[in-house]
Amino acid sequence: MNISNIEAIPVRHKGGLFGFCSFVIDDAYYLGGVALYTRPTGGIRCVYPTRKVGERDIPLHHPIDRTTGRMIEDAVSRKVTELSLLEP
Repeated sequence: MNISNIEAIPVRHKGGLFGFCSFVIDDAYYLGGVALYTRPTGGIRCVYPTRKVGERDIPLHHPIDRTTGRMIEDAVSRKVTELSLLEP
């Protein structure tokens, strides 16, 4: 799986949230609106968007397994480090 065109936009830190990102998978599928949070143990966590329907939150898109999720987080983490988004 190729994860490219990663863009990360910082926001004012609040409750661990420090930014949002978008990326392209396999030059074929764009994913946007992914929230970036710091992990208490270090590193980042990607939180994928949902839509509220009645009382339920319906996922719009997300990785299907941990391996894919980890690949995305690792690629986004490298970009976050490159952009120095977690430095105070």
